[in-house]
Amino acid sequence: MTNLTILDPTEAAIILRVSPDLVAKLCRSRKLRATKVGRVWRILPEALQEYLGASHAKLPGETQGDPSNSDQPSGQAAREGDPGNEGGGGTRRGAA
Repeated sequence: MTNLTILDPTEAAIILRVSPDLVAKLCRSRKLRATKVGRVWRILPEALQEYLGASHAKLPGETQGDPSNSDQPSGQAAREGDPGNEGGGGTRRGAA
């Protein structure tokens, strides 16, 4: 029989540098491939590799054939002071 490594959420959290609660949430939402054995999620190291590969492909600021995204390297301008940003954080209107 081969030596099979199976991780629990705490071990996976250490590898991903996140909380065990976040790992469990990722498992429940099926963003991280895992199997529940009893009350505990079990995660294969390959599933962590898949998750890291998938999440890396979606990092903000990376252009993947979308030319509308190329002028803002990390989305920073959209968050800080962009006049088109109506979510706040920019220049106040009507302030003296």
